[in-house]
Amino acid sequence: MFLYYLKKLIVSPATYIAAGLLSLTMILGAETGSPVYPAYLFDATFAIGGTGATFFLPVAAALPIAWLRHTLHKGAAWQLPLLRGTPLRDTLGGLAAAFVSGVLVFLLSAAAFHLYVVLVLPGPVSYEYSWYYAYYFYNQLPVRIAYLIRIGVYAVSTGMFALFAYGVSALTANQYICAASAFAFAITANTFVGIVGTAIPERYRFAFWALSPVTCYEFSTVSMTKDGGLIHLAGYTLVIALLSGGLFWLRLKQKLKDG
Repeated sequence: MFLYYLKKLIVSPATYIAAGLLSLTMILGAETGSPVYPAYLFDATFAIGGTGATFFLPVAAALPIAWLRHTLHKGAAWQLPLLRGTPLRDTLGGLAAAFVSGVLVFLLSAAAFHLYVVLVLPGPVSYEYSWYYAYYFYNQLPVRIAYLIRIGVYAVSTGMFALFAYGVSALTANQYICAASAFAFAITANTFVGIVGTAIPERYRFAFWALSPVTCYEFSTVSMTKDGGLIHLAGYTLVIALLSGGLFWLRLKQKLKDG
């Protein structure tokens, strides 16, 4: 099932449109100067929040899987993978493919952004400065290694939003609702954390800040932990996978029961 979904996602124009638009928002937010610091510019396009990249990331993540689910529902094509498997196998295969598609979208956009910074921006290129290099976890590492880890953090986050959209696709085949759902999820969670997290005693705030899906790549307490928030990100992604997968599996079993 995984390969069936993955092949369709790889050839999907939605995957490359999403990656292209995300890289464009990053490029439009890039600063100019000399020397050129790719690691700094990469983080700054998201961390500052003034660019469209932070807000467009969840939408870009959801576009490929939303397109695929919409396509499969045309003519009841969603039933085809089940001919060679079971609801559980179909759910797990789609879940894995959704995550990989989100990761692929980000890696493609990150590669395009890096090439733009290195090849187009004037001035010598230097990797000796990164926005996050002052954080405990990252200042223990060479800047280039820290830069690659940051790319991995964003890639996993993008895959996480794709997982969320996959769960929503169990409820509706509308590709626009699925694509918007990840954005709505991110905004709702961040707003909730922002309101509640500042209204409670400081010693309890970390528990609420950790509820935000983007706390690993924005300025937050989670990013400043000794592990750089990597454990939090892995746990958050696992929870979203379990919730989305469980919802999809239950919905699929109901559809088969109803015929």
